Amino acid sequence: MIHIEIKQADILRPEVYSAMLNLIECLKAAPAEIEIKRPAPVERVSTMIAEPDIDPEIERLYQSTIKQKKSLFFLSLVKHAGRIRSEDAQTELQKYFSDVKPKSMGGITGAISRWLDEVKMPRPYETEADPKGDSKIYVWKGLEQPAGAEEPLMSESDWRQFVSQTDLAYQGALKHLRKTGSCEKAWASNKGIDFLGLLQAVAPISHIVDTNESGVTLLGKIGG
Repeated sequence: MIHIEIKQADILRPEVYSAMLNLIECLKAAPAEIEIKRPAPVERVSTMIAEPDIDPEIERLYQSTIKQKKSLFFLSLVKHAGRIRSEDAQTELQKYFSDVKPKSMGGITGAISRWLDEVKMPRPYETEADPKGDSKIYVWKGLEQPAGAEEPLMSESDWRQFVSQTDLAYQGALKHLRKTGSCEKAWASNKGIDFLGLLQAVAPISHIVDTNESGVTLLGKIGG
């Protein structure tokens, strides 16, 4: 609210009267629009510097339970090393994740334990005190299936029937899969086998194989 007090004698003066008219005209004008600049949204910066090399077996077994690549890569480090000090694990993690600090190791291992406890899966490593210092040593125990889980199985007769009914172009790849446990895309290409066609061919036995863009892996057992 604007309050202006003018004496009656002053309003009769031409310059005051003119100023009042100008003021009234200004007040009648629409206020100018004020542009309010909002701060740009802060984008979350990814802590991943480079794509870590996660062990395929660990990724297959844990990717539906452990959501962070940082944790999956930590398990890969322990598996490949067999025994690894926390400082060494931290150094390797820092090559791929910028936010890893000394205190991060407790957060990573704690998160892994919580995720595995939720699905009643055993932790695949143990923690020991380092006799040469205050750090910890992670010792690999081995991968185990969840408690009560049954390994996928296909009888020998069902396998033979499946192979015989499959297009002849893929039967060699199936035999290779049975013998070695996997059939890589590169191997199929070298043999002149259409890899996309092979993926479609093994779709009926998806309960015992895992397929991805790089190959087919046999997960279960065939026969007794």
